[in-house]
Amino acid sequence: MATLAGVGSSTRDDARCAGAEAAGIAIERLGGKSPSFAMVFGDVRYHQQSLLDGVTSVVGNALMIGGSGASQIGNDGPIRGGVVVMTLCSDREIDVLTALGQGISQDARAAGQSVAQQVADRLPALTLSTTWVRAGNAFVPIHPYTFIMLPDFTGDGAEVVAGVGSVLPPPVQVVGGTTADDLSFNHAFQYHNGRVYSDAVAGALLIAQVPTALGVAHRWRPVGEGMLVTRAEGNRIIELDNTPAIQAYVRVLGALAVEIPDEALGRMALTNPLGIPEVTGEYQLRHPISAQDDGSILCAASIAEGSVVRMMTATVNEGVAAVRKATRAALAGLGRAEPALAIVFNWGVRLMLRPMEEMRRDVSAIREEIGPDVPMAGFFTYGEQASTPGGPVSFHNESCVIYVVGR
Repeated sequence: MATLAGVGSSTRDDARCAGAEAAGIAIERLGGKSPSFAMVFGDVRYHQQSLLDGVTSVVGNALMIGGSGASQIGNDGPIRGGVVVMTLCSDREIDVLTALGQGISQDARAAGQSVAQQVADRLPALTLSTTWVRAGNAFVPIHPYTFIMLPDFTGDGAEVVAGVGSVLPPPVQVVGGTTADDLSFNHAFQYHNGRVYSDAVAGALLIAQVPTALGVAHRWRPVGEGMLVTRAEGNRIIELDNTPAIQAYVRVLGALAVEIPDEALGRMALTNPLGIPEVTGEYQLRHPISAQDDGSILCAASIAEGSVVRMMTATVNEGVAAVRKATRAALAGLGRAEPALAIVFNWGVRLMLRPMEEMRRDVSAIREEIGPDVPMAGFFTYGEQASTPGGPVSFHNESCVIYVVGR
């Protein structure tokens, strides 16, 4: 039997009813077959355990991961205040192992190592090789393992990723999104096998006999001169060019070097993140969250001391181009195989400044690229995780990550 995926959504007010309705639609689109795996993306307005109880009442003993988001993504586009469920049914082509790492706020790297080690320990042998199979008249690569991770934002996101990468090295593909709470920045949730957690990272290892691939891209381009990170501790930039970080940041923006409230910096950073140049010519992004009393800048993930950073800027049209680029890269990785499903992790913090219509344009562009009938699910994130081609996993901000499974 080929891999089947179904996606359902609901915006009903009752949490249990919403979960059951979304899961019921997803299973209906499997042709009534029982799912082996489910992904759930919910809004924080719901009572979280009741939401999962509703899903579980329909999907039964299917393995499950998921989490809350800034908004959800379903077959028909973005959804505010709802729940999206993707169910998967596959006899032989895909096996799934799930795990949970806890305590990100205490030790982010250890939480990442824990969730990855739990799945690695259940494999008889981690065969880190890429095989090739025929798809039509061409051969396409099979990446046997993909690890989907859904961490909380309660610690250094780059450290969680580093922990996962230390256990699951290339060519294991790693993909995911940082769970969110509809832009309140207080309390996100992670889902694992029907239970609700916080300060954790939920994970699923997909062991595939079919082509799988991912793409990642962002809209941003550098402006101004580069700045040297002369002092940093974890995800706090203390000095740029031997100057208090906030003063250097504002100077590059062309503004006066005056005291900036936390909220003002956060809004400025939405349109001007920091970019770390990579050898590929791309930029890895870091989102400044707040200005500290000592003039340092707290970021969503760590930046190494000695790094060079650039101010970044973008337009709406560049955003649509970026999601198309990410989607096309993922589809190209399937070779000539057709996509059976797509999972989307798209940056959600810009909902603070941008209208929902911009998010609809992004998702519509993805839909145009993958085709009208491919099941699609995901959410708008506080951060993204993605492997580079043949390389290690990285933490991203303000990016779009697409994961596709072929048939």
